Amino acid sequence: MIFTHYRSDLHQDHRMISELTWNTYRDHLVLEYEIIKYDGDMGAPNLFVHLEEKTALEKVRIIMESFKSPR
Repeated sequence: MIFTHYRSDLHQDHRMISELTWNTYRDHLVLEYEIIKYDGDMGAPNLFVHLEEKTALEKVRIIMESFKSPR
């Protein structure tokens, strides 16, 4: 099972990763995910996974520590 960015993501790097994933893993189950962004780049997701507030806050903390330049 392979997870990759949504193939119609407006961010060019995300879109490219998705294309490369599909080209590389042709015989695997590939699932795409969307990242909610400020520009409203949302398709029509067919699955939504609810996170408990504690889990969401922990994910935000890890992201903020890991990716300092966009902050």
